[in-house]
Amino acid sequence: MPLTIASSENGMKATLVGEFTINTVGALLDDLFGLLNLPEVDLDLTQITDFDGNALQLIKVLMTEAGRKHSKLHLAPANAKVQEGMALLGFDQPDPALTNERHGP
Repeated sequence: MPLTIASSENGMKATLVGEFTINTVGALLDDLFGLLNLPEVDLDLTQITDFDGNALQLIKVLMTEAGRKHSKLHLAPANAKVQEGMALLGFDQPDPALTNERHGP
C-alpha cells in the first residue's frame, strides 16, 4: 500500500492507496507517524480498497498523538466501508475541521 505525500493549494496532503490492513500497517508506521512532524496535513482515505481493525486502531492512535503534539491531522472523507468502521471507533465523517471549500462537495 503506497502512501503519497504532496503539497497542494491547501497545504500538505497524504493519500493512502489500496489495502490498509494488518498486512500493510507495519510498513507504513514510520511514514504515518512522520506526518505528525508537519504542522498540518490532510490524510486522504478515499483510495483505500480494504481495511481492518488494525488500520482503524492505527488511525485512532495517530489522531491521539497528533493532539498531543499539537499537530493538525485532518481525515479527509473516506469511502462508505471505511466510514462505517470509523464510526464504530467514535469518528464522525467527514472531519468537522474540514470544509467544503477545502475539499469540495
